[in-house]
Amino acid sequence: LPAGLAGLAARLGRIRRVSYNLGGWAAVDGQVEVGGRLVRLGGFRFQGADTVDVIDADRGRIILMVVPPATAPDIARSVSMTAASQDNVDRVSDLLAGVR
Repeated sequence: LPAGLAGLAARLGRIRRVSYNLGGWAAVDGQVEVGGRLVRLGGFRFQGADTVDVIDADRGRIILMVVPPATAPDIARSVSMTAASQDNVDRVSDLLAGVR
């Protein structure tokens, strides 16, 4: 997580918080250090199981789709590229339906 957040921080600026689904992730400490700053981590029951929200210093939010780790690399790349396309309007559950 810290390495991924560091990459995002290079583009977004300071990251304040990351939220995740309580049922989909192992328990974690309430914060992690990224680039010498602490980022708060918060688990929520209402958070989508296949997404992680990243909130920056200006309270802007980016929702990241989480591709299951056992997904074949070529399929993971294809799903990720589809999700990132400018005209994509698919729901995360629809994008990931073929990888489960």
